[in-house]
Amino acid sequence: GGGGGGGGGGGGGGEGGLGIALAEDEREEKQEEEPENLEEGEEEESPAAEEDQGEKETKKEEYKLEDKFKVVSLVVQNEPAVEGLPSVESMVSGFQAKKAKLADKKILKEDIDKIMQTGLFENVNVRVIPVGPNEARVTYELQERQLSPVYSVTVAGTTILPDDIVENINKKFREVPALTPALLGWARNSIDGWYRERGLAFGCVSHFEGVESGAVTVQCFEGVIDQVKVMYETRSGKVLQKGHYPEKWIWNSLPFKRGHHYNLEDGKRALRNVYATDLYENVQVIPRLRPPEEDPTQRQVVVEVRVMEKPIKTTDLQLEWGLAPGESGRPTIGSIVPAGEIFVEHKNIDGEGASASGSLTSSDLLVPTNDIGFKVEYKKPYIFGVNDENKASLVASAFNTRKQSVVFSPGAGDDEVPVVWITRTGARIGLHETYSRNSKGNYGFVLQQVQSHDESGALCTVGSRKLPNGTFANDGPPTTLSGTGSDTVGFLQFSLIRDTTHFQGGSPVGARDVLQIDQGLGLGSSLPFFNRHVLSATRFIPVPVGPFKTANLSKGQPQVIVSAKYANCIGDLPTYEAFPLGGPHSVRAYGVGELGICRSLFEYAAEVRIPVKSRYLYAFYEHGTDLGSSKNVNGNPTECYRKSGSGTTYGAGVKLGIVKLEYAMDCNNNKGHMLFRFGERF
Repeated sequence: GGGGGGGGGGGGGGEGGLGIALAEDEREEKQEEEPENLEEGEEEESPAAEEDQGEKETKKEEYKLEDKFKVVSLVVQNEPAVEGLPSVESMVSGFQAKKAKLADKKILKEDIDKIMQTGLFENVNVRVIPVGPNEARVTYELQERQLSPVYSVTVAGTTILPDDIVENINKKFREVPALTPALLGWARNSIDGWYRERGLAFGCVSHFEGVESGAVTVQCFEGVIDQVKVMYETRSGKVLQKGHYPEKWIWNSLPFKRGHHYNLEDGKRALRNVYATDLYENVQVIPRLRPPEEDPTQRQVVVEVRVMEKPIKTTDLQLEWGLAPGESGRPTIGSIVPAGEIFVEHKNIDGEGASASGSLTSSDLLVPTNDIGFKVEYKKPYIFGVNDENKASLVASAFNTRKQSVVFSPGAGDDEVPVVWITRTGARIGLHETYSRNSKGNYGFVLQQVQSHDESGALCTVGSRKLPNGTFANDGPPTTLSGTGSDTVGFLQFSLIRDTTHFQGGSPVGARDVLQIDQGLGLGSSLPFFNRHVLSATRFIPVPVGPFKTANLSKGQPQVIVSAKYANCIGDLPTYEAFPLGGPHSVRAYGVGELGICRSLFEYAAEVRIPVKSRYLYAFYEHGTDLGSSKNVNGNPTECYRKSGSGTTYGAGVKLGIVKLEYAMDCNNNKGHMLFRFGERF
């Protein structure tokens, strides 16, 4: 048969040679030589097939190769059969004979040189066989290097490598008659892989000893923390040794300990903990080995934590401009109304990290008395000392808020209902605890005055409803518990968040559970005594199916999200504390409170998300019910404003950056709505 061959020589890592005999040269040589043995892969032909075979031989011999030819296939023979060892092609970052459009002797020799440089092979033979017009099949035949027999194997320099890894290496070395570079490579990959899986960034095999004698020692390296430094950087790049905030807070946030192995997860935890103090706008964790002149063994790790502090004092002014209608009903220059917020903060008023902040908001800054809200807050971190595992902070605040009540709002398709505004003025003091990155707890006491006002600003004792003749009757549900339009109430407040979620491909993965309890103490007007509680549970479940099984996790995976929420109130319940049913975080096809105002509720939802490039598509189903409790709310706003008391929705959407475009079906009225949303439902 027509074919060509060549040889790659040189033992011990020397350069390989290359020879290519073209088809016509081979035919001339074969006329003078004895019949050659069959090439590997060829089969002896029967006499009956000799004539046909001869014709095929003649056609095959017509194929000629030019100086540059096309490689239609490339085969590597005798690769080391060692588990976990990468292929020869991946070791050399791909064969040039495959990458090039046309190959020649120079390109083939480059491939051989790269193979020999791996140090794994004694020799490389190359065979080039023409299979078509200027087309050839190339075979690289490898001859593995054989070193000395193995008499003993020792793994040294490690204090944490498990016994099963060491025993597996011993077993593998005992099974072979002689040591090979490929086997050494497998041992290195096995140990290095174990270190990488556990985030031990400096753990690796540094070198092998006793390879020539057969008494092999696998020398490991494990970086051990010798020193941790905290350094401060300014915006100009200057490095300082001291900052404005107490440095003990940083040290309390760092998981590094002298004598422990440096772990990448510890580095990530340090970043999260220091950022969580909300005092630093940039944090870097930089581990490095000591230079040889300081540590000849090169085993000691120095961890530098570099932080850039946030400004001690900040003042922010945010303005929003809206057009208000003039006398003619159209916007005029004189009716442009500025709204906005002024925020002032001092992060270290006592030199020990205590902060104070204040904000003032209004929808009309020209006449702020018409609609003004404020909040003043004082926060003292580490109230029980820096060694407190829960990082408890004392938080005290005074507030004034004004919001439109969702209690006095129409049901689906109903007529308009006169607006009732709820104003809360009061103070709160309590403790804030941090248990993990996202899990938190709050305990506090709240004393507040709650007032209801109509559009004119006058106290409002009951809601209004529209009569069939178009007039309004002031016989709706009471706005306060006392019936005077103003309540004073003091109660205990408790909340607990267990959150194990982390972001994967732009979506959270994990679990989130929230418990909130308000406990009335009989303090205030009408001596209110109540227990108001809300429990919600959400699960973000990745579903690695189809092509997403092997996809990069940073690109996201399909998700199934399931969520349930139960709320209930026992005892005295003013209408402004009743639970609204419906809304973007409840049953999303309906407005807030459109389905009902209830004493108890139960909601459940499911959503499926599928990532598509940098976006994701989703479909959802949600249902909410008042459990028949609306009739137990004072004045029964659900019945008064003809709300259904329950609702179901389903639909689909797409997330485009921070905006979500979705279609939601209102199953109560069998109508669909196209909606734009901001933020997340769960």
